[in-house]
Amino acid sequence: MDNNVLVSVIMLSYNHERYIERALKSVVSQKTDFEYEILIGDDASTDSSVEILRKYSLIYPQIRLFIREKNLGTTRNAYELMKTARGKYLASCESDDYWIDEYKLQKQVDFLNKHNEFIGCAHRVMCVDENGRPTYKQGLSWVTCKKIYRLRDFKGIYLPGQSGSIVRRNIFLSPKFDYSIMYKAHPYIGDRTSTMLFAAQGDFYIMSEVMSCYQQHLTDKDKSVTKRLFENNPDRISDELVYEKRLETYAKEVLNADIGAEYYRRELLVSALLQFIQNNSKGKKSLKEVIQSLEKPFLGFASIPFHILKKMFCKIYCIS
Repeated sequence: MDNNVLVSVIMLSYNHERYIERALKSVVSQKTDFEYEILIGDDASTDSSVEILRKYSLIYPQIRLFIREKNLGTTRNAYELMKTARGKYLASCESDDYWIDEYKLQKQVDFLNKHNEFIGCAHRVMCVDENGRPTYKQGLSWVTCKKIYRLRDFKGIYLPGQSGSIVRRNIFLSPKFDYSIMYKAHPYIGDRTSTMLFAAQGDFYIMSEVMSCYQQHLTDKDKSVTKRLFENNPDRISDELVYEKRLETYAKEVLNADIGAEYYRRELLVSALLQFIQNNSKGKKSLKEVIQSLEKPFLGFASIPFHILKKMFCKIYCIS
């Protein structure tokens, strides 16, 4: 079976007992004319996720289960799975998301087999809540609306698609660079890092079909670890600046590429201003750090909505 695997599906698991069976069913029910494997890395879950995974691994031989004895973090978990993947192509399905087209893998692999000029392809997704109901807001602000996605579209933040929608060529089979940046850049943010690595080696094609569901956790109980860390982290903006700088440095020194990180730093300027206006104790520090990180600060301020600038000047006037 090893030599016949065409696609490796990567699934990360951490305390998703409520959703993981739905995700598994959507992957094992794929109809293809090729063999695919499912690599699941459980990152030391404390709920019944492992029991569910073990049950499915006994039924479906294509499942390769990796139970972490200690928590590695999202990005290290994903990196270790990708290094182990045997397929020519890599697909992903988060354990709280799921696929809704049983021919999803077949369609994307057929496309990539015919179009060697693309490193990968993505498709549209449906946003759902914890109960699988479509949310009032469809579309993701950090996902491109373009038909063809290139590295220049990244700008430090924008992706070709939500992770569960993407199938990519497996660059780990014959690595051109050191890909450990995937987990060294940040322990929890992985989609941006991997997008940079793949887009540096080819373009993505975005299909118009909706073939998977992306679950948006609307309650505090079900919010992802990454989202909760960001929301409760007063140093979020500072951490983002460090992360972006690591990506930018790697891109310049290793990939010999410009990822347009300055664009995202300008967006962080808006966040820092809002933090400053809201009397957050970290606001002044964050604002100073963002301004210092910008190559052309005046362009950053020029892109800020007038009503935010007005509030900032009022804030400065009141302080003085």
